[in-house]
Amino acid sequence: DLGGGFGEFACMAKKRNPLWRVHCVDFNLDHVKSILEKNNVITHNQNFLENEFGKNFDIISSLHVIEHIPVSELKKFFKNIYNSLNKNGLLLLTTPNYESPLARIFDYHMMYPPQHQTILSVGWIENFVKDLKLFKKITSTSASVILEHYDDWFTYYKKTAPTDESKAVLEILDTIHNNKTMFNDFHQNLNKKNLGSESIILFKKI
Repeated sequence: DLGGGFGEFACMAKKRNPLWRVHCVDFNLDHVKSILEKNNVITHNQNFLENEFGKNFDIISSLHVIEHIPVSELKKFFKNIYNSLNKNGLLLLTTPNYESPLARIFDYHMMYPPQHQTILSVGWIENFVKDLKLFKKITSTSASVILEHYDDWFTYYKKTAPTDESKAVLEILDTIHNNKTMFNDFHQNLNKKNLGSESIILFKKI
């Protein structure tokens, strides 16, 4: 798991697949090293933009990482992943979905830290790695985590909304959220149209 942060995904992957050798890579994991080791996850304090971080991985996940990387560094990012994967290795990415109205409203305007450098569409990412001759897309879908955890996310948004317009959008969403039937329909329709706030993309090494 590349850019593993607090290590939740790496620990979950190991728990569900105890025979896997699961690695968690990030710039500094000292704050969670004891938790990762307790869960038999291998830790790497590594600048994965400047240096390769290992070889012979079958799957690399990178969840909500690329939006924090400047576009000028994305070529290094994907090449290091490519070099670390086995033949036919898989790359699982998640990132805010530029095609989603929700993502454009909130992530594009960087309403919470750490600030996002980019918000990208699936098509843009697919073409970028295709032009580099590194990966081909296997499948993509979307989800709306910010709706699934509405109270957690939007309580914070209300405190950080930078403009009157964004505060007005929050008032509208609160009105929808207070009507459970309307909110569930809204959530389901976004997902059906692949307009959830987060893109989930699976790539295969070329």
